[in-house]
Amino acid sequence: MFLNQVHLAWRDFGRPNGRRAALLLLAPLVLIALLLLPAVLATPPVADHAALSGTDSSTGPELHLRGSYRLTLSITGQAGCTYGVSVGPFGVGELSFPAENTTSQQRVSTWSVPDLADGQYTINTTATGCGPWTVTLDRPRDAG
Repeated sequence: MFLNQVHLAWRDFGRPNGRRAALLLLAPLVLIALLLLPAVLATPPVADHAALSGTDSSTGPELHLRGSYRLTLSITGQAGCTYGVSVGPFGVGELSFPAENTTSQQRVSTWSVPDLADGQYTINTTATGCGPWTVTLDRPRDAG
């Protein structure tokens, strides 16, 4: 029975009324697909991990972030080294090595980044008078 309807539809498609009916049925579906497909394909996935490193101040690429993250900064420095890091609205103020640090030392600091609204963010790192640094941003496994 179904094949009979397909046969009739195929036969009618060759006639002017059949083409008009097919256009009325398929045109809205095609239009919706054409409008939604670019938006769906353009949305990047939410980043679970990001890393940035350098020796001076730096701004990373835009990342699609949402929810909570853990921010870790590993930096080498001594007296006179000042540094800071921020991700979107969350930022760590300017920090520095104590004046009594006359030899180069490595410091590792970790912060919890509170819930970020769904959007594009960059990692901004400022470092003056410091050695190499590395920033990592990790999303907990249970984050939605």
